[in-house]
Amino acid sequence: AEVVPLAKGGVVLQATRSRFEEVLPDLEAAARAGLHVVSTCEELAWPWLAHAEGAAALDRLCHERNVAVLGTGVNPGFVLDRLPATLAQVTGPVRHVHGIRIVDVARRRRALQRKVGAGLSEQAFHDAVERGEVGHLGLAESAAMAAEACCGLDEYEIDEEIVPLLAEEESEGPVRVARGAVAGLHHEARVFAAGREAVRLELTMAIGAPEPRDELVLDADPPIRLVVPGGIAG
Repeated sequence: AEVVPLAKGGVVLQATRSRFEEVLPDLEAAARAGLHVVSTCEELAWPWLAHAEGAAALDRLCHERNVAVLGTGVNPGFVLDRLPATLAQVTGPVRHVHGIRIVDVARRRRALQRKVGAGLSEQAFHDAVERGEVGHLGLAESAAMAAEACCGLDEYEIDEEIVPLLAEEESEGPVRVARGAVAGLHHEARVFAAGREAVRLELTMAIGAPEPRDELVLDADPPIRLVVPGGIAG
């Protein structure tokens, strides 16, 4: 609040919260001050999915003040949404998008390992998912962006499922995982329209996850399959 009025144009880099409603006051303050914003807020990558009215109001404010607010990142913001949208620009109509992202979190920070449920029992994992404490925020937003940008859909439904992946052997690291405990998760978001699946995004984040990679398959003419061995680092 003290800094914003002093800024004479420029760009705010915001990396604070993951949910749209939590960052909205800061976004509005920046826009009113004539500042552009680039944010890592996951829901801001495609806020029209869960916050249509708030997103529309923010968009109007940005037009009034002649500024831009961009929610972006690697995931969401690029790998499973903007990248397939870019690939779709060089094909005919896209019938289906299949995105796969596999991340081995063994050497990642403790906070990320906790975020994917590492070390929990199965029951504790499911309880944490219900509380919103475990899981990847933004996969549904990526699926919505892919559905609209790749497949041209404007009416669709999105289903999400998060399941635990259990450790086959004990591992030591930032978070200790006993054999049989949760090593990570598999998260899917699927888009359905007119009675068929149009988009399927699969995200695996686990300690010791095999074959880390980013993979995109577009069912189109011509078809496209893109693989990034090891995956793009978040």
